[in-house]
Amino acid sequence: MTAGKRDQRVTVERFTTTDDGYGGQVEAWTTFCERWVQVKALSGRERNQAQQTESPANYRLTFPRDSVTATITTADRVVWREKTGNIRFPADEGDRPTEFYIDVEFGVAA
Repeated sequence: MTAGKRDQRVTVERFTTTDDGYGGQVEAWTTFCERWVQVKALSGRERNQAQQTESPANYRLTFPRDSVTATITTADRVVWREKTGNIRFPADEGDRPTEFYIDVEFGVAA
């Protein structure tokens, strides 16, 4: 894939625990990596849950493969256009070792 198709900037966040310096710990989402990706819509739907309307939508993000992106897991999350999404499926697809794909669901609790 050419770099021109990767026209969306995303941040991958990882949940971390750090020492607060006072004998306790602080848990927070921190930036794991930022990359230019291609974003492709897969599906969208609207549903009612707990008397609230949710509009989840699934996207496939195509990352450049490197030593960092190859370690993204479903425990991480993605921030794109100020929306936070849950990683549902990281996958190596096809015969192109230069790319890494993840499926992300936006519009639900992250």
